[in-house]
Amino acid sequence: QTIDEALAGIVRHDFSQQPTFGFYSTMYLAETQICRPLHDPQKVIAHLKARVTAYPPLLKQKTIADSLWSVEFTLMHADNYAGRGDVYNTAGCLTRCATNLVQALFALNETYFLSDKRALTKIAGFAQQPAHFGERLNAILAHPGCDAPALTNSVVALRELWRETCALSTAY
Repeated sequence: QTIDEALAGIVRHDFSQQPTFGFYSTMYLAETQICRPLHDPQKVIAHLKARVTAYPPLLKQKTIADSLWSVEFTLMHADNYAGRGDVYNTAGCLTRCATNLVQALFALNETYFLSDKRALTKIAGFAQQPAHFGERLNAILAHPGCDAPALTNSVVALRELWRETCALSTAY
């Protein structure tokens, strides 16, 4: 069912299920793609693996569009929070944007997202990504700021990563 949904561009996201940024249903496709069956005489796993060999075009298009829209929407709120010096909400917006940019870049590079654990390391090897994406994102998230000017600078820097990611795609 999850593979069928992914082929139709449907992704389910349960934020509470798994740290850091939740569980995406497409993680099952990544798991299926990399798994090594110990015993599969009926070729059930082989059949499923064949279905996830190619990254689904609708999944790519929808993930990129939805992720980049979410970043754009969140940045509008981040501007207001940053301008008020609201660290808690600005930092929350920045991390929300970060996870959506990660999802967009995985889809853009037609790579199933498996985990947040090594996501930036994986992105570093992608052909399509903003220059020094991981380093820039880490710099923003490591020091978002504690006053309105610093927080605003972080939002501006993240907006630039979003713009550069948008420029890589025709899906948004």
